[in-house]
Amino acid sequence: MIVGIGDGGWALFWSGLGSDDPVLVRVRFSAREGGRLQATELHLESQHAGGPRLTLDTLRDIPLGAMEAWANGEGRNELIEAIEDARAKKVERAMDRALIAVGGGEREPTVKLDLTKIRRNLAQLRIPDPPRPDSFYEKVGEVYSALAASGSRRPAQDIADANGIPRVTTVHRWIREARDRGLLPDGQPGKAG
Repeated sequence: MIVGIGDGGWALFWSGLGSDDPVLVRVRFSAREGGRLQATELHLESQHAGGPRLTLDTLRDIPLGAMEAWANGEGRNELIEAIEDARAKKVERAMDRALIAVGGGEREPTVKLDLTKIRRNLAQLRIPDPPRPDSFYEKVGEVYSALAASGSRRPAQDIADANGIPRVTTVHRWIREARDRGLLPDGQPGKAG
């Protein structure tokens, strides 16, 4: 039973309603190759009166196939909109942070902006050791999109330079992985972003 849809492609379901141990299931859907939505994250919360009680039976009873069918049918348009809205908000927040940092805490239109400095500040990442989580690739997609939106003709190179990455191909792999995970939309040949 669907309860609601949240930012970034999250949907909230009840599983096992009417049983002694209902479970609140949060599922994050991402678009895969071909546009099909697939579950990429799953969070469970037992509603058992005696405290959390998640078992193998609990996992077996979660109708993940039915949830994905709903996501690609009845819930598709609303989920796609939530995913795209979240991406747009992240890019906007990233640009705001960079503009405020360069403007000394003020975002006034009279401030002369040094785009090189903005891009360098914006492109800095915290790079975790492999295996890297979705949150890292999500941040790579956010930074890459913000750099492209700022007019950079070489956002991947900007990321490599700002983070001391010797080869831009490493950043290209991160971008490809972000796209493969549905965290960055497909690019257009010959165009950054």
